[in-house]
Amino acid sequence: MKKALLIIMIAAAIVLPLAAAPSLNVSKVTNNGQFGVGLNLGTNLGAAVKWDTSTWDVYANIGAGYIGGGGFHFAAEPGAELKVTEFKIEKAQFDVNAGAMIPVSVSNTGVSVGFLGTGSVSYEFKDFPLQAYIRIGLGINMVFADPFVIGFGYSGAIGGTYMF
Repeated sequence: MKKALLIIMIAAAIVLPLAAAPSLNVSKVTNNGQFGVGLNLGTNLGAAVKWDTSTWDVYANIGAGYIGGGGFHFAAEPGAELKVTEFKIEKAQFDVNAGAMIPVSVSNTGVSVGFLGTGSVSYEFKDFPLQAYIRIGLGINMVFADPFVIGFGYSGAIGGTYMF
């Protein structure tokens, strides 16, 4: 049952934005940037959505994961990042971003909410509307269970979003 629910959640997170995009007239909504959907691989395995404005990248990763003693969990990771610098390797230009993320997860051990500072490196392909990224986040995490626990929080991911 958990696997079926996970598959339904991931499929809905990918299909719903795609189905809604023509009716939303995304090109008018995102005058300063683009909207994208994709895949996030890491502490949260699932769908990624992103709104790329001219200054901020607003994103959310929705899916599930399995982390050590925490067990299997369903999670959502909304966040935002700002481009702080860029660098080049030969002709390829990479953006370096910094921001914050608020991961929320539900597992058999309870509900967890965190506040993480994030850093990422992203690359936008020139001939194809795809943005690839690698992101890490470090901060605090609160587990609302018996007993209530405040501890170290982290997140890591590699992913890509197809930009419309």
